[in-house]
Amino acid sequence: MVTRASQLKIYWTCLRGHSGEWASCPDQRDMGRNNLPMCAAILFTGATYTDIKDWADLMNIPIPGKTWYYLIQSKYLIPVINNAYKDQQEKIMERLIQLSASGEKIFMWRCKV
Repeated sequence: MVTRASQLKIYWTCLRGHSGEWASCPDQRDMGRNNLPMCAAILFTGATYTDIKDWADLMNIPIPGKTWYYLIQSKYLIPVINNAYKDQQEKIMERLIQLSASGEKIFMWRCKV
């Protein structure tokens, strides 16, 4: 048995020499397919990795280790979040330009911190 983050793989050989492999989920991008959504779920809870890891350990749920989690976060999740943010920012700017061109007043709110 081999665990790769939250994926479990079992390599087996029977007494007659037949062998095979079973995995709890298929591979994708050189990792178990369930690792990416699991890391996204951890990130989007707003909790710390340590809090989620402690909870998962109590429930005996394997999750990616801290290094693996931060690697997936920086390689896949943060770029997607940044792209979504930039797309939304562009849409808002386009809408503000349209409103300004049509002569509508644009109100700005300022938050004091």
